[in-house]
Amino acid sequence: MTASAPAVVGDAVATIQAQDTEAVSVNEACSGDADEIAERTGYHVRFATVIYRGAPLSCAKPDGRGLSETPCSPRSGS
Repeated sequence: MTASAPAVVGDAVATIQAQDTEAVSVNEACSGDADEIAERTGYHVRFATVIYRGAPLSCAKPDGRGLSETPCSPRSGS
């Protein structure tokens, strides 16, 4: 990942691990953040890129974290 992820990524990882669910839906996440969450929790990640004004929407604050996407993450092996 090219930019540091916000603290909310760690919070999301902790919540997902505490819930022990079969699938997780994350709305409008940066692709790099969702990739990190999936890696740290053992989930696979699938994306639908957010298109805004005809182009993929880049993440901001901090930038460089990928595209804004809507991921759905089923647990590995599910």
